[in-house]
Amino acid sequence: MKGVSITVHSYKGGTGKSIIALNLAYHAAKKGYKALLVESDFAMPIYAKSLNIPLGNVKNRWHNRFYNESCPLYELIFPYMENFDLLMANPNYSIEEKVFSLDLDWHAENLSKLIRSFRHVEASYDLIIFDSPPGYNLVTINNLFITQASLLVIRPSLYAIQGLIRMVKDIHRTVYPEIKHPSFAIFNQVPRIPDAQNILNSWTTTLQQHKIKVLGKIEYDDEIAYAAFKNELMIDNNQQFITHITEILNKIMKLKK
Repeated sequence: MKGVSITVHSYKGGTGKSIIALNLAYHAAKKGYKALLVESDFAMPIYAKSLNIPLGNVKNRWHNRFYNESCPLYELIFPYMENFDLLMANPNYSIEEKVFSLDLDWHAENLSKLIRSFRHVEASYDLIIFDSPPGYNLVTINNLFITQASLLVIRPSLYAIQGLIRMVKDIHRTVYPEIKHPSFAIFNQVPRIPDAQNILNSWTTTLQQHKIKVLGKIEYDDEIAYAAFKNELMIDNNQQFITHITEILNKIMKLKK
């Protein structure tokens, strides 16, 4: 039986998508699900350093090698902890690597390779999360092709809502209509102000009109902001944050076939 596969994505950087992707995978593992977190934001790799994984321990099992050397994905997976595996981007990357290419034909060829390689991996996990580059990135678009759904992380602002809707329309409806899976969204770093929920309700309605379903929200928290400031991204001691993540995770796992 296949598990759930999602692409975590955002309209722009700085939304907190990586901390959300990491904690969804981590707390899924703690609940007994077998989880794989795939880091494909190759220009902003953070997991090896934020999780204090010595680079020597990785033994050259970097996600970059799938694109640069055609290594199968299953050979590059790093077992991080019980029920939680990582496929990490190399923090010592070169901008000349093929993965940064804007060649549409090259990325189309790699999509075919990705589909074949992903088939050898997906049956081993209950949850696979692709933490993808923001915006109109060709790696992200390939991830969208192979996963069941997209989870769009929004740092609330009218500009972000409008940009997100335009991006989803461009990618899912116009340029790549083959991507037919559902789009979900969460509001992150929501300010604690009296009128916040009314504003979110209005934006939720707008997103739903564009077939984007909101799964929940995560309120701004000084502790979480300070943890991110210190590059401590795996949250295990903030009950409110964990509650929000767990609620979102439970909704995602309902996609399991």
